[in-house]
Amino acid sequence: MLLAVLSWGWIGAAAFLCGFAVLECIFTSKAKKERGLDLYVMTGLCALTVYAQFFSLFYKVGGASTGLLLIICLLIVCFLRKRLWEYFIRLMHGSKWYWPVFFLFLAFVILILTVQCTFHSDTDLYHAQSIRWIESLGVVKGLGNLHNRFAYNSAFFSLQALFSLEFLVNQSLHTMNGFIVFVMLCYAIGSLGIFKGERVKSSDLLKLCLVYYLCFFENRWQISSPGSDISALSMVLYISAKWCELSEKGSKDITEYGVLCLLAVWASTLKLSASIIVLLAVYPAVCFLRERRWKQIALFLGGGVIILLPFLARNVIISGYLVYPFSAIDVFDVDWKMSAAMLRDDSMEITAWARGMTARENYDAPFSFWFPEWFRSLSVGYKALFICNMACICYVLIYGIICFRRKKDTEKMQLLAVSTAGLIFWFVSAPLIRYGAVYLWVLPALLSGEFCARQKGTRLPQACAAVIALAGVALLLKTTAFYGGIPWIRPVEYSYCDVNQEQLDGLIIYVPQSGDAAGYHFFPSTPYLWMLERIELRTGRLEDGFRLKEECRDLGQE
Repeated sequence: MLLAVLSWGWIGAAAFLCGFAVLECIFTSKAKKERGLDLYVMTGLCALTVYAQFFSLFYKVGGASTGLLLIICLLIVCFLRKRLWEYFIRLMHGSKWYWPVFFLFLAFVILILTVQCTFHSDTDLYHAQSIRWIESLGVVKGLGNLHNRFAYNSAFFSLQALFSLEFLVNQSLHTMNGFIVFVMLCYAIGSLGIFKGERVKSSDLLKLCLVYYLCFFENRWQISSPGSDISALSMVLYISAKWCELSEKGSKDITEYGVLCLLAVWASTLKLSASIIVLLAVYPAVCFLRERRWKQIALFLGGGVIILLPFLARNVIISGYLVYPFSAIDVFDVDWKMSAAMLRDDSMEITAWARGMTARENYDAPFSFWFPEWFRSLSVGYKALFICNMACICYVLIYGIICFRRKKDTEKMQLLAVSTAGLIFWFVSAPLIRYGAVYLWVLPALLSGEFCARQKGTRLPQACAAVIALAGVALLLKTTAFYGGIPWIRPVEYSYCDVNQEQLDGLIIYVPQSGDAAGYHFFPSTPYLWMLERIELRTGRLEDGFRLKEECRDLGQE
């Protein structure tokens, strides 16, 4: 745990300083009002993700990237020391004594979960090995030919590699998700209006959804794993809640909405299932155009491009395609390109498994065939929630027409429309609960919050919300008892898997003895022997990557 505490300290300091610097550049001197610590940290994590990805394009993410980042942080402290000091003075002055105590307790609980073994099956399949590649070589051409899951290329893996500190502690730390869960819960619980004597609002219910997602959902068992689901989907709830907060406060500062849109672009690079939230950018874009604020347009457009650029560049280098697994976007003619048939097969498999169609012959089953099976597989609660969302969509359509005619509640309507689009996109593309449960919660939370805010003379909603928030923390604490022990110095390492050694042009490649998971320690690895038989080294060197053999370039997966 000691190493995890030090890791969190480094992550928190770097994220806050980088986020503070970015927001100082975005907001003008006339708008230098103080913002929540959570926004600085999340903006900083976005900036650090972009930094790690850019660095991986040229060199491995390890000691050199950490040293350079340390210099950048020291420069930020040097140049912004006055503003930083003023911020911390105000932060300490306005805080109640019990919140720091509660946050320390919460940190201790989440740290216990963070340092345990990694339960997520996909961690041994490809999460850990993806991070190992970034730590060892950065980005490698045609890496998706060795393992098609490497081509998923979540930006989260680059961020985790930046703070794994493998070069320093002789162990790859997996503490990033734990840190993100801590920051999210501190924001969700600490900013609830019910603890300030206010009525329950839509933003409060979205924060409770965030608590539910991180504490009651299966994610509490996966905090120790470096998967991308927690970070990406919690960002959907976080951005929605912050957007609601601005709308409820009547904020007319479009720049604040613009910052949330940049975070939405970042969330889409963490996991493509979060990409619909980017549509929120329509509102600030239209406002900036109407007011002819060309500098702000250039600033946010440039910021979005900077966030996307390294992610897309890594996609092309790893798979030969701009976005994996969509073979329709095929604009690069490179020798390491993955087979288009492989992409189509992977895309079909993701959709079919999400619909519960595990048999290969049912991958293209019609709606009338897969929907009844999918709906039957849902729990009673999610069946009711799905039906509730259908009613919510009807309400949103009617409410949208009213808002359009009266030209009011634009910010709120934008969030309702984007949330509806996110729900539809999730349902059509890959409706597995793990992939997008948050989309089932947002619309009911938004509309229920409107109803609660209009109620007078009752404390029941406030009491229920407080119980849910505190019960979530209690459940996390109960979960720690499952592990039975706490590794006080070092977190538990990634699991060891049984593998065989195979040869590829004189290079040793590890293949699992059974199943498809090779874990972190045996590097490099591929999940199946048949994949190894279809590829070759591009130049005879590992760092120059892989390509399909000439006779296999038009073949799909058997």
